[in-house]
Amino acid sequence: MNGTTPIEPYHFKGSLRLGENSVAVSFQAHVDRRGELIIKLEELPLTEETRFILTEWHREGSQITYFNLSGEATDHVTLDTDRLYFNSIGPHSDSERGAYFVFDADCELATLRRKATSPSPAPVYLLALQAFQCFPQATATCPLGELVAGGDVRETDLQNVTGYIQIRARERPADLAQWRADAKRLLDHVRRVMSFASGANLGDPSLTFFFDDDVEIAVQPRTYHRASLIPSFPVVGRDDIFSAAVTSFFAPPFEVKNLWMALEWIAMEATYNEVHLVNAMTALENLVSSNTRDSRQLLDDALFARLKSTLAAAVKDFAEKNDFQALHPTLADEMTTKLAELQRRSLRRKLDILLARWSVPMEGITKAMIRGAFNARNEIIHEGRYYVEGETRPELWGHYCIIREIVTRMIFSAIGFKGRYISHLGGYHQASYPPQEG
Repeated sequence: MNGTTPIEPYHFKGSLRLGENSVAVSFQAHVDRRGELIIKLEELPLTEETRFILTEWHREGSQITYFNLSGEATDHVTLDTDRLYFNSIGPHSDSERGAYFVFDADCELATLRRKATSPSPAPVYLLALQAFQCFPQATATCPLGELVAGGDVRETDLQNVTGYIQIRARERPADLAQWRADAKRLLDHVRRVMSFASGANLGDPSLTFFFDDDVEIAVQPRTYHRASLIPSFPVVGRDDIFSAAVTSFFAPPFEVKNLWMALEWIAMEATYNEVHLVNAMTALENLVSSNTRDSRQLLDDALFARLKSTLAAAVKDFAEKNDFQALHPTLADEMTTKLAELQRRSLRRKLDILLARWSVPMEGITKAMIRGAFNARNEIIHEGRYYVEGETRPELWGHYCIIREIVTRMIFSAIGFKGRYISHLGGYHQASYPPQEG
C-alpha cells in the first residue's frame, strides 16, 4: 500500500445542501501530489431552487458558511463532506443560457470511499506525509500491530506527499472502534516525533483506512509551505528514532506533560534566525513550565504573603520619606504590584531542576552559553532585534544551536532514544546520545 500516489479525478453526481435546501449537482474531485483535495463544481443555473447558494454562501461577520456535498461516481466511489465552503461565486448570464453560477470551492474535511482492489482481513491505517523522506523503510512492532514508515529521498519538491506511516493489526481486533481510536493517536504521536527528526512539521493531508473490501480516505488540508529543513536525523537510517517514537507512546521512560507541543515548536518553520531562536525557546519554556509546576514558587503561600506585606509596607514608607508621592503618586503601587514576581522561580532555575529530574546530560553546554542564549531571546522579544549597529556580538545562529541542542536532548530523554543524530552545537556533526565519554 502506497500513501504517496495521487487520486485521479472522479466525476460525481449528487447533491449540495444547506439546512432544508438541496439541489442536484455534478462535480469533479481528485487529490493532487500535495495531498490536497481539489473539487470543481459544475455551473448551475440561477433559479429559485438554487438561489439559497447565492444568498447564504457569504454573510457579514467572521462565520464561514459550510455546505454539505455528497456524490457517487462509477465503481461505487462516494464522496461526502459537511465542510464545503466557497471562496467565490461568479454570477454570469448570456442570451442563450440565462443566469448561472461559476464556483470556486474548497472543503476542510472530506471522506472518499471505494472498494479495495484486494481484501484486507486485518485493519490498516496509512497516513500520507508531506515532506517526509526516509530510506530504507523503518519498521517497529507494538501492541496494536506492525508499523512501517518510508519516504522518497529523490523527491526534491517538499510541498508534495513524499512518504507515509502505516500500521497494520496482526489480526481482526475484538473492538474495531477502539483499535481505530488508539491507532490514530499512535500515528499522530509518531508523526510529531518524526517531524522533529525531519526538522519540519510534517503535513498529513490524508488518512486511509483499509478493512475487508472497503477503503475509506479522510482528506484534510493539513499541508504546509516548506522552507529549508534542519533535520535532527539524516534521511538514510531513521530506524532508531522511529522505534523510540513507537515505544514511547506505550511505555515512556517517565511521565511527560505536553511533549507534543514542544515537538511542534522545535520543528516549526522559520525563515530568520531570530524566529528559529524564539521557536526553540518556546519549545524549551513549554517543557520546563509544563513539567515543573510543583517547583514554580520559592516559598509557601502563607510565608510569602507575610513577606510581601512586609515589603509593601517598606516600599510605601520609603516613598513617603523620600517625597515620591508628590512627584510619582503611583510609584509605590507600581512597585508593590511587581512584588508578586519574587515568588516565581526563574526559568533558568526551573530548567536546572528539570534537567536533573530527567537526567539530561549537558556535556559541551555551559551556564554562560545558556545565559547568552536567554539574553539574546529576551532582546528579540522585548526590543525587536538582536544585532546592534556598531556592536560586535556572537552570531545568533550559535545561540539557536545551544537551545536547540538542549531541547533535543530533553526530547531524547523523554522518549527513551539512544543512538546517533545530527547536532549543530559547535558546527554540524554526527553525535551520540547519551554523549560518549572521550
